[in-house]
Amino acid sequence: MSTRLDAQNQSPARIILFLGQQFKATRIALQITQQEVSEKTGISLSTIRRFENGLTVSIEASRRAHV
Repeated sequence: MSTRLDAQNQSPARIILFLGQQFKATRIALQITQQEVSEKTGISLSTIRRFENGLTVSIEASRRAHV
């Protein structure tokens, strides 16, 4: 998987998918679970899962719901 993306030539959905894939690859390389990310960031587990699967997420709304 490439770690670079020419964002100017990509749709917003493709950019979100790319970012989610990069996030997941980094999380796995660091041996951190989705649950640990959720607990450390205050972002809901479902939001992390959605982001890693390339779905649009609202992190601010997720943080408010998680608290």
